[in-house]
Amino acid sequence: MSVFGVATKFEVGDLVVATKDLRDDGTHPDPGVSVGDVLVPEGTRGEVLQVGLYLQEHVVYAVAFENRRVVGCLTRELEPAPAPDSPAVPSETSETSAPDGEPEATA
Repeated sequence: MSVFGVATKFEVGDLVVATKDLRDDGTHPDPGVSVGDVLVPEGTRGEVLQVGLYLQEHVVYAVAFENRRVVGCLTRELEPAPAPDSPAVPSETSETSAPDGEPEATA
């Protein structure tokens, strides 16, 4: 994908993880947050909401993180989120195996 001809690594809807603590650089609109405060801790998962450009050359992703903050992130601050662990699901078949690995006959 690309935005105005600039290649992007992520698309809207992609799940990502913060690769480092993301701090307020003075542009976050929450008045209760000071410059330098951690907005999103490293390892926090989020979803890309929007992709745009800053100064016509830097790709910026608007990401909604699990801690309910939406933060603008650079590509180097994100990595693809690992697939969520799927829970162990018991087999739906009632077939059992004999010690030799062959299915047992049921009468």
